[in-house]
Amino acid sequence: MNLLATESFSSCSSSSVDDDFLIRNILLTHDPDGRHLDSELLLRATENIMCYATTLD
Repeated sequence: MNLLATESFSSCSSSSVDDDFLIRNILLTHDPDGRHLDSELLLRATENIMCYATTLD
């Protein structure tokens, strides 16, 4: 995964500036402990949930 890529995950994605800020914040606060997590999958799932939750009327 390219951590500096600005491709969007879905049509409800935030702007690339927001994405860049979030990625930089995660990288600055990340404290590696040897475990591996598919963060792209987790972020896509979270974004899809938030998109679905905000489009419900």
